[in-house]
Amino acid sequence: REKRPAHVIGPAGMGATTLLGRLRSRLDVEGYTVVAIDGAPYSSRGGALSAAEAGRSRAAPPSLLSRVDSLAQELLANDLRALIVDGIENVDGGTLRIIQAAATRTETPVVYSRGVAVSALMRSDVRYCRFPGTRLRLRPLDFTTTATLVADRLAGRPDVEVVSNVLSLSSGITGLILAIVDGVRDDGLVRLHEGRWLMTGRGLWSSGVEAWVERGLARLDLTPFEAIRHPALAHDSRPWAPCPLV
Repeated sequence: REKRPAHVIGPAGMGATTLLGRLRSRLDVEGYTVVAIDGAPYSSRGGALSAAEAGRSRAAPPSLLSRVDSLAQELLANDLRALIVDGIENVDGGTLRIIQAAATRTETPVVYSRGVAVSALMRSDVRYCRFPGTRLRLRPLDFTTTATLVADRLAGRPDVEVVSNVLSLSSGITGLILAIVDGVRDDGLVRLHEGRWLMTGRGLWSSGVEAWVERGLARLDLTPFEAIRHPALAHDSRPWAPCPLV
């Protein structure tokens, strides 16, 4: 509302997408023109804005300047306007140039999120140079907030052992906490007894958690994926040859 940009920082699963989605919904209700860019991993090489425009016409693709003009005109049609970029590390360079040029020309505040360090952005050739403005850092949940979230998800009071194990397995990452809770409930690893959720076994690893981890790994390029996979294999008793290379 003060036309200041904002910058949301947090690892994947901490809730940045949910936060920006709710912000967009609220701004829509208040009459804002909101242009939202979803920096999904599958779009990092495709060009979000250019791909969207290419789908509208079979003519030759418009120039970078014409795309900036088009976005600027859309924004200037309303005094209340904002740009939202979710997952800036996955946005291609062409789209970022369009966003920055149009935002500068129209004095439109940009709210963006990132889940990696600046050094990782540089290695991925992401160059975002506008003043970040207000910075909001999403932090892992502690025991008390984890207990509250688990109780809300289960619609009942969890035992201390359940909360402790959920926090230990999730490291307080919001999205992983929800995946764990949904998975253990679906797989019968917790049960409701006299108004309290109790563990039925020793662990909380479930098919739901496995799916959450696989989705996170799918975001990675081959090199960081192998860097994670090799140390993980070191927990196995077999002498995995690639491990010393990491």
